[in-house]
Amino acid sequence: MKGIAQKFLVGTSVLIGTIATSAPVLASSLTNVQMVGTDYGVYGAADAITALTDGDRYSHVELNIADEILSNNNTGFTGNLGSDSIKVEGINQTDWDGGLGTQWMAGFTAAYPAVANATYMGVPIGQIIAGEIQTAIGRSGDPNVAYLAKDDGSGDIEMDLIGHYNVWDAPWVANYSANPIYAPVIAALKAQTPLLQISEIAKVTINGEVKFAYSFSAGNTGVVAGDDGVSHSGRYTVSLAGTVEENPADVPEPSLILGLMTVGGLFSASKRKSQNA
Repeated sequence: MKGIAQKFLVGTSVLIGTIATSAPVLASSLTNVQMVGTDYGVYGAADAITALTDGDRYSHVELNIADEILSNNNTGFTGNLGSDSIKVEGINQTDWDGGLGTQWMAGFTAAYPAVANATYMGVPIGQIIAGEIQTAIGRSGDPNVAYLAKDDGSGDIEMDLIGHYNVWDAPWVANYSANPIYAPVIAALKAQTPLLQISEIAKVTINGEVKFAYSFSAGNTGVVAGDDGVSHSGRYTVSLAGTVEENPADVPEPSLILGLMTVGGLFSASKRKSQNA
C-alpha cells in the first residue's frame, strides 16, 4: 500500500506542477460601463452593458451602426479594467490621416504581401482595399466589440472584435466580384490567397493614451448573423498594453482548481480503500 501511495503522491506533484505553469488567468473584467451616445446595436445579449461584461466572447456591441460614415462619431463606451480607465469608440478621418492609415497599410502588407502588392491597372491592390477601409471610414469605423479583460500580472488587455472570418465573403467584396471589371483580378487573388482576414478598427483610449485595435488574423466564432449569412463569423483578438496592478487579484487558474479537486477526490478514494483493506 505504501508503494501505491508513493506513486500517487509523485503523480500528484507532477500534475500540480504542470497546472501551475499554465497561462495566468485574466483577472480584471470590464466594470463601471457607461454607453456614450445611442447609435449602437446589440447581438447575443439583452442589452449593451451585458454584452460587454458577460464574459461571452461572441455577444457584442456594434458602434455607429446607423451612421457608418461617422459624420458625428459620438458613440462608444467607457469603463474600467482594474486601475485602468478605458474608452472605446470608432475611428474617424482625422485618426486615419494622422498616422493610422500608414500604420494600417504597413500591417496589412506584412500580413498579406501577395494581395497588397498585386496591381490592377497599375494601382496596388493594397491601396484599393485601404481606400475601401478609408472611404468615409465606413468599412472600419463601426467596430463590433465583444470582450475586454486584463491580466493583472502583466497588464496586458485582451480585446475581441467580431467581423468576417473571410473577408472575400463580405458583401462589399462580393459586389466587386460581380463587377466584370474587377472580377478577374479578384478571382486570381482569391485563388492565390483563399483566406483574407481583416478586422474593423476600434479606437481605444487607455488612461488618456490613444491606441488603435485591429488584427489580420481571426478565429471562427461558429456563429453567423444578418441577412448575408457570413457576418460575425470571425473573432479577432487584439492585445493592448495596460497597467500592471500593484495587488493583482488572487484568482487561481480554473485548471488548477479542477486539478486540485481531482487530486482531493483521488486522495479521499485512496484513503477509503486503505481503511477498508
